[in-house]
Amino acid sequence: MKSVGRVAALAAMTLLSGCVSNLATISYRQIGACVAYTNNIGDAVSIGPHAAAVIFRIENLDNTKSKIPFDFNPGLLYTNAGSTQVSVDVHGQLNTLLLGNQLTSEPAITIPAGTAKSQWGYLALEAVPTVSADGLTEASNTPYTLYYNTPAKNEPGVVLIKNDLTQTSWPKPAAGDCTALINSQSLPNG
Repeated sequence: MKSVGRVAALAAMTLLSGCVSNLATISYRQIGACVAYTNNIGDAVSIGPHAAAVIFRIENLDNTKSKIPFDFNPGLLYTNAGSTQVSVDVHGQLNTLLLGNQLTSEPAITIPAGTAKSQWGYLALEAVPTVSADGLTEASNTPYTLYYNTPAKNEPGVVLIKNDLTQTSWPKPAAGDCTALINSQSLPNG
């Protein structure tokens, strides 16, 4: 069933590429969920009950099929968690820790026409609501899909490809720690 979804997504992308001459692709992977971290002044922060942070790695920003630049703005990424739309808060404490100064201006990065950028970095949806009070367990066993709000007519169309589409669960970091989750990854940040 999930492979049918991937085939449908690839078919839609193929159709779009025939209709839209300027198309950017964001490839990403869900890394896992966490519920606690230490902010940049040393305070312990808890995401709270009935919520978790869900971490994604942006693996590739591909603008090779476009004739215009792609201004990637991570604040336009979001997911749907039940009936709630959760956007990336580019100024949130966790994203500031993950990406530092990469998010101080918008767009975070411009991908020139005909080029791509690999291993851009990590992003967090900082407060994804969960039905369970144990947000870590629920979010660690829930696949989340990212979407992108294309802001203007002068931007390329955007297709998102989830590289771990068939995965349905992720390891829980010790004590639900976001930093431990990021440090467990094999690719460098950025």
